[in-house]
Amino acid sequence: KVVAYLANFYYDALEWDKSTQMYERLLVGEFGKLNHAEKAYCEYSKASIEFMTGNEDKAIKMLAVFEKQRNYARAPIAAKALYTLGSIACQCRLRNSDYEEAWQRVLPIVYTHYPKSEEAELALFYYAFAGFHTKRKEESEKAFEKYSKRYPDGEFIQHAEGYLELLRG
Repeated sequence: KVVAYLANFYYDALEWDKSTQMYERLLVGEFGKLNHAEKAYCEYSKASIEFMTGNEDKAIKMLAVFEKQRNYARAPIAAKALYTLGSIACQCRLRNSDYEEAWQRVLPIVYTHYPKSEEAELALFYYAFAGFHTKRKEESEKAFEKYSKRYPDGEFIQHAEGYLELLRG
C-alpha cells in the first residue's frame, strides 16, 4: 500500500517517470499480488500519464484493455477509463481513422453500461457534441435529446438545448 501511495504522490506531483515506475512495479507483483481493481487502477493511471505527456496513441492502446477484457470492464475505474479512451480518440480522430470508429463505439458504452457513473453525463454530451462537429446531424440530435431527458439539470443542459435549436433550425 505504501508503494501505491508513492505512485499516486508522484502522479499528483507531476513526476511522471517516477509514478510510472511505481505503477509498473506494482503491476509486476514486486510488492505482492494485486486484485483486478488495483491492476485496473494502475493501468488507467499509466495510460493517463501517457496522455498527459503527449503520447495519445500509446494512451489509446493502453486504455483499450478496458473495452476488451472483462476483468477491467468490471473495475470501479472502468467508466472513467472508457470515457478517457473515447474522448482522446475523438480529439485525435483526424490523425487515425480507427479513432473515428473508437469514439463512436466507446462513448455509448459509458453512458449505457455505466449510467450512474460521473462519466455517463460527460460521455453522452461529448458523443452528441462530437456528432454535431462531424456532420452527423440526426445522430447528434438524438443524443442531445437523450441528454436533455436524462439530465434536465445537467452541467451542459443549456449547451445541449442550444445545439438542439441549431439542429432543428
